[in-house]
Amino acid sequence: MIPRFESFLLRWNAIVLVFAFVMLSAALGLVVDSQLARLSRWLEKGGHLREKHHEIAGHFIGVVGVIYAVLVAFVVVTAWQANDRDKDLTMQEQHTVDDLFHLDYAFHNSAGHGIRVMLAGYANVMSEEWNEMKRGDQLCLDTIESCPASSSKPSQAANRLAHCIRDATFDLLPTTSQQQVVYEQGIQLVQRFSESREERRRRYEERALQGALWFAFFLGAVIFVLMTYFVEGQSRVLHATRTSGFFAMIGMLVALAFIFDRPFVGASQISGDEWNVLRAHFVQDMPPLSAADQIVAGEGLATCKE
Repeated sequence: MIPRFESFLLRWNAIVLVFAFVMLSAALGLVVDSQLARLSRWLEKGGHLREKHHEIAGHFIGVVGVIYAVLVAFVVVTAWQANDRDKDLTMQEQHTVDDLFHLDYAFHNSAGHGIRVMLAGYANVMSEEWNEMKRGDQLCLDTIESCPASSSKPSQAANRLAHCIRDATFDLLPTTSQQQVVYEQGIQLVQRFSESREERRRRYEERALQGALWFAFFLGAVIFVLMTYFVEGQSRVLHATRTSGFFAMIGMLVALAFIFDRPFVGASQISGDEWNVLRAHFVQDMPPLSAADQIVAGEGLATCKE
């Protein structure tokens, strides 16, 4: 489950969130500069310290800046790549569901149609699960500890449907060589479907950026600012302005990393509209059924949703 404070922040539009982080960080920079002014006064009293370090301070700041830039790039790029991976997982899950739906047309019986009905139901339930993730709610995983079996949450219904789709695909009985080929492809698709689904849910619960990276991110910023106080002949106003601007830049990068690292939550969530498109497409493509087939297909879907 996403912490409430994070969920609250992520409800904002990405541009608004970045702007808010920049402004708050700039203000924080001024506060930090005012507190570190004591260090500046102490160094002025012991003027020999500044005089001793002044010549190498500029070079040292350059080295620290390069190291910190590498760290910042690593943090942001890591979050960006994880975000792209999550988009790929979402598309893979959607494409696999679509492929399974059309592949099962080779089985012109109630079992094949029952799977197609369940796939249409899964696309419908996934639209609701996407809203769960957008709110930052705890998803029902495939464990009793995460959610009671009797739960009516959309994510629990998605669990049951996914299991039924997998079991029904394995239970298909091919009677021709063409159906045998389709059956083997279907087994591969349903395994890929399960894998992408589980990985997408795991990524929702986990974070690409661990606490140690965030700590190093902020500690590096403080160290970099501290180094600037060893340079002589600085105007207090200009130094405060530079510190505030530096913190504003850090705030922008923090906001971007924060948004990229939470791709399924809030206003900047990876879009789940494709599930609605798939469901409408499935309903339109399904051929009319006989009364007997409707009963079998309906019972299969009802069993999975109970």
